[in-house]
Amino acid sequence: MFRTLFVQEARTQLRRNAAVLGLGALLAAGFLVLWWFFARVPVLSSLLQMGMLVCLVGTPLVIGVQVAAEYWSSMYGRRGYLTMALPVRGRALYLAKALYALLVGLAVTAAVVAGIVAWALVSALAMGADAATAWGRIADGFGAMGPGWALFMVAATVLMVANLVLEVFAVMSIGAEGRWNHLGFGAPMIGFVIVYIANQVVSMVSTVLIPFGIDSRTGSIQMRIMLPELIDAVRTGAEVTYVGMGALIAGPIMALLMAWWAIRSIERDRKSTRLNSSHLAES
Repeated sequence: MFRTLFVQEARTQLRRNAAVLGLGALLAAGFLVLWWFFARVPVLSSLLQMGMLVCLVGTPLVIGVQVAAEYWSSMYGRRGYLTMALPVRGRALYLAKALYALLVGLAVTAAVVAGIVAWALVSALAMGADAATAWGRIADGFGAMGPGWALFMVAATVLMVANLVLEVFAVMSIGAEGRWNHLGFGAPMIGFVIVYIANQVVSMVSTVLIPFGIDSRTGSIQMRIMLPELIDAVRTGAEVTYVGMGALIAGPIMALLMAWWAIRSIERDRKSTRLNSSHLAES
């Protein structure tokens, strides 16, 4: 049943998500080509780069809004009653939608990275470098990261996208609970603000207190707390060379807790929907 829910989610959303991504990529490519020709015209070059930046930032935002709006509409909008009446568990509904959103988020992230690489390549070519030199500079940039850093960045990106998906969907489901649903979509909006503030606090505390981080000089992962070095840097003006990465641990924990809360909310809503349906049938 989970597979059926996921496939239905893809059938409902994939075409319009792909359309936005394709349009964003087409516009970005157009700005890049024009920039290539007018790179040495200061004002026009700046405007074209701004257009490229808008594409790189705006496309993920539009697709994110599409996916979030579909979640709200299918769960708590006009189609919500039918969704809640399906003979499946609430966790299956939530996780099928979250998995689709995660895969879309990762695809869009990969597209944005490709856009940034293309931007760097065209920039080098526009400044007079040949193709081999331009590709060499980009390859050197990735090579300098090393496989360890590259794997770490990929894992961190996946976690960040997953956290965002789980938390956004969770806020909407929690905000739709009976005690808050009189506020309509205002409840999730308030929830987004609260979760944002909570994330900042959790990120800051976990960064300095959880014994997990990276030494910026060597790139090695170490299991020690950042707080003592931070205090020493504040007192003596020394450079901080150890960066705590505890947020990568605390963030997923917070997202999973919110997902658990959301699934409980969905289960209660489904139970209420079934009871209402049975009462209507009896009457």
